[in-house]
Amino acid sequence: PVTDAMLGAAKQIVDASGSAVAARMLGSEIHAPSEPQPMSWLFTMAGVEPRTVRDFQLARPEQFVLHPAFDLLREDYVAVSGFFEIVAEGKAAGEFSIPRDRLLFFSTPRPGEVLVNTTRIPANHPVPHQEGLRQISELATFLINRVPGFARARLGRIADDIGERESFRLQGRQTLSVEDIVEFSSARGWPARKFSRRCFARE
Repeated sequence: PVTDAMLGAAKQIVDASGSAVAARMLGSEIHAPSEPQPMSWLFTMAGVEPRTVRDFQLARPEQFVLHPAFDLLREDYVAVSGFFEIVAEGKAAGEFSIPRDRLLFFSTPRPGEVLVNTTRIPANHPVPHQEGLRQISELATFLINRVPGFARARLGRIADDIGERESFRLQGRQTLSVEDIVEFSSARGWPARKFSRRCFARE
């Protein structure tokens, strides 16, 4: 934990607490977002058949947000943002209660394993861990019962804790905006849309 003695002895401090702990102890001006983003709890599914998922993506591309270089990805790798129709059907059947219109999951280095990032836990939920586990259980069942490639899948691992996107915002000397990132005179970033397709090519 950060102590007053530690703060007093340091000439410079890098606050990597994730919740502005040191900055608040030093009296920095902060703002709590009026509408904080929802929290997520990541988990994995094992025993997934990636080629079945990919075949469905190729057959029904309108049901996904596909990267322009999707066809260059390895056949045993999946990157999914979609299954819009299946999610809508699940909502209508009372099998999908999460406030999202899609599934989001990606292959991990482990064969047949995907990392699922689809839970959405309200930041002000009175029992967030209970709600997070409920959503994970619901999603695992939904994936197995409804989604191509998951018929033989099983729940793998659950992250140690819920991921909180934001708690406090620091009021610094300057507030970074989207315009600063894409148009600022001293910008150092390179727009992703200008990357060559060759960076996705298979060996």
